[in-house]
Amino acid sequence: MANKTIPNLPQQTTVTNGDKIAIVDSGDVTTSHITRSDFLGAEDITTSNIILDGNPGDISSTGGIGISNNASTAQGTYGVAIGSRSTLTCVGVAVAGRSHTVNANYGFAGGGRSNIINSAYSAAIAGQGNTATGNNSTIGGYLNNNAGSFSAIIGGQSNSITGSNDFGVLCGGQSNTINNDIRGNIFNGLTNSINIASSNSYYHNILGGTNNTITSTGTYNTIIGGNGNTISSTSSNVTMINCSSRTGTDAYTTYVEVLEAFDGIVMTDYAALNFTGDTAAAAGGVPLGGLYHDAGAMRIRIT
Repeated sequence: MANKTIPNLPQQTTVTNGDKIAIVDSGDVTTSHITRSDFLGAEDITTSNIILDGNPGDISSTGGIGISNNASTAQGTYGVAIGSRSTLTCVGVAVAGRSHTVNANYGFAGGGRSNIINSAYSAAIAGQGNTATGNNSTIGGYLNNNAGSFSAIIGGQSNSITGSNDFGVLCGGQSNTINNDIRGNIFNGLTNSINIASSNSYYHNILGGTNNTITSTGTYNTIIGGNGNTISSTSSNVTMINCSSRTGTDAYTTYVEVLEAFDGIVMTDYAALNFTGDTAAAAGGVPLGGLYHDAGAMRIRIT
């Protein structure tokens, strides 16, 4: 039979595992054939499942794609797993690293080791041993962090967001916890806690420090630095700055240990703080220890 160019060869539109493929050995001496199934490695290739066994370079897929040098699995439409020991059982992505698990729609695990995502729209990015178990959660960082719904943990170790936490952020630090606060934030520090009994509290913040706690069911409370401080009760707009083992309960109050003003203290409401003595000052709402003035002479209410 005369030689034919490839376009002139008969076209085959269906294939089976028994089809033969021509092979020429590396020395260009012997021509032989191999069946299609042997050439691709196994007879387990179907429209719904692809497995190419081998290490490195094995691919395991059921409705998705897995590419790894050690038992990657992708299950669920559009699933993709790339990296050793990754498992994807839903719509989502697991990329690189080791022992990732994604069990929710649109989850993403990128980098690190032993990251786990178990709910929709979540992400674990880098780090080791991180877990995202709530909707729209994000974890990026180091070790054993756990994020609840609509929340993010960035860096740090053994940090946790639990309960009803819409849009909370915990950034850095170690063993910090946000529980049942809406849009609450902790930035760095050690064993700080926003721990609200109900889920109707908003916008609490802790910036650094250690062992600081906000339990108030009010709103807009903040602790900056310090150690062992607590904002409790139902108060709102309480701020504590670099205090030590203090409790703040008065609304619209700022607590400090020592205040040093380089350019003086300005009383912008001075016209309303003009009283002739402590009795008038008390009647005007100045608390004990509070500042007022008598025609410009500074006074402190002591009675």
